[in-house]
Parts: sequence; structure tokens; C-alpha cells
Amino acid sequence: MIIKGNLHSDADGLADYMLGVGDNDKVRIFANEGGIFTKLTAQDFRMTMKEMGHLADQTKAKYPAYHIQLCPDHDAAKNLKDRDIKYMINEVLHQRGLSGRPYTCAIHYKHGLPHIHLGVQRYNPETGKMDPNKKWARDHDRARANIEKALGHKRTPLRNIYREQIKKAVNYVWQASGNAVELLKGIRDLGYMIAKGGHKRPWQLVDDRGIAHNLVKMLFPVKAKELSDKLKGQKLPMYDEAIKEQREKFKQKEQAKKEEARQQFTGYGRDDRKPDTRQHFADFGQNDRDAEAAQIERDIKEGRERGRGFQKEPE
Repeated sequence: MIIKGNLHSDADGLADYMLGVGDNDKVRIFANEGGIFTKLTAQDFRMTMKEMGHLADQTKAKYPAYHIQLCPDHDAAKNLKDRDIKYMINEVLHQRGLSGRPYTCAIHYKHGLPHIHLGVQRYNPETGKMDPNKKWARDHDRARANIEKALGHKRTPLRNIYREQIKKAVNYVWQASGNAVELLKGIRDLGYMIAKGGHKRPWQLVDDRGIAHNLVKMLFPVKAKELSDKLKGQKLPMYDEAIKEQREKFKQKEQAKKEEARQQFTGYGRDDRKPDTRQHFADFGQNDRDAEAAQIERDIKEGRERGRGFQKEPE
């Protein structure tokens, strides 16, 4: 699971984004228990976000809302229930210290799989101020661990342990390539893909496990404009398509490794007839008996040879 969060200066603009279909299949407004409404319409949704903006005007704050995104793992998203979504929302708000705050929730469905967007009021009525923006990563890591443990989802490592290795390999290919064709070929030879991203991250590197990385950050200190100029005119897939393709390849590789290991362990393939285990052990015992008889015969022969070579001393 991925949990991301950032401050948002335009509450109305955030409402437009959360309610807009964009490149998603559909958008579903989710009831926000504990908030202002328990059954939200699009109008109520916008009203809640507008109220957050008014509170920011009163306190002269620039960022009235938190925007939190929860993206479950592919397998977990396929079986996600409403009660699971409610638990996920409550847990992340609890870890962020935002329980009881008004919020809006929109679920975006892409390729049939959901990811969750929250717009949460940043204004704290107890202090009369906006909450400080500190220690987001720590709170998100704790919420993610609790959610995955409670719902039985696949555990997500805190950090990508392969990131530095990938970064070094990609930088080597960048320095060795003179043009876009050589760059794309070198990246493919590593088992990775370069794909188009969103407006904030226009270029994505999708590794062999199907994890997307910001290519500009991976090639630091290369500037985004320099990378865009080099890749100009190249036909590249969208990052979500690349992620799906890479994950499918990785899954097939893992299955092939398991099958190879199974065949080495058992000594026969899936389609081969299973050997007669009883005959196998009978042969094994017979081989032991044959070896023992042969050893006895060699010992007797060596004894005879030693006997022939032994002579009595003269009296």
C-alpha cells in the first residue's frame, strides 16, 4: 500500500480534482462518518471543501486542506470492501491526529481497482490554528503497517531496498547513451521501462518489479527539461500500463523460478509420471547391500594378498 499526503492551497480546486473522472473509469463519493454529512451529494462535497477555504481566509493560512491518497496493493484492491475502506480512513486520520475533523472522501476506480482520496480540514478548532505540517512520513508508515496487519494485506517495506542499485544502473546508462534510442535500449536491457507520467512527474522509470520511480530524481542532477528534450518524439507507454506489464512479467518470472526449484527438488516435471516410491527405496536398499558385499570381498582379497607376502623368520 502507498499512502501519500500533501497540503493544498485551493480547497475548491481540490474538490474539482477529487470529483473529476479524468483518466479514471469512474468516481464514487464515499460517506464520511464522523464528518459533517453521512450521505454526501456532490453539492455537499463541494460545500464541505468550501468551508475549509473560508476557515483559511479567517486565519490567513495558505493551505486549508490536507490531501491524503491511499493506494492499496493490486491484490488487496481487488477484494476491498466498504468496511475495509472505513477502517483505512479512520486509521490514517488517527495516526495523523485528525480524528473527528470534517473530511471528504472520493474513491477513484482505474482499471476496475480503487484508490482513495481524502480532503481533510487542517484547521484545529481547539487551538484556533492550522495544524503544523510535520512528521508525515512517520505517521503514514505507522498507519500503513497497522492497516496491512489488520486487513491481512501484503506487507510493504518501509523503503525500496533496490533503489540505490537501480539508480546507479540508470545513471550509467544515461551517461553511456548519446541519444534517446540508445537510452531506451539500455533501459530495456536492464529490464526496466521509461513511461509517461502525470503533470508533476512527466517521466517515470518502472523497474522490473513494477514499481514506478520519478526518473528526474533518479538521474539527479539532470534537469527535467534536459530529459524532455532527449526523449522528445519517442513513443512511450503511460506509466500505469508499464506498471501492469512489468508486474505481469515479474509474476511470470517468479512462477518459473518456483517451478524450476520444484522440479530440481522432486526430480520430475509437472507433466511427468510420478516414480514408484516403493521401488525407489527398494533399489536404494539393494544398492547398499551390493556395496557392502563388494567391500567384504575386497577385504578378503586384501587379506589373502597380505598372507602371501608374509614369510616366517628362520629358526
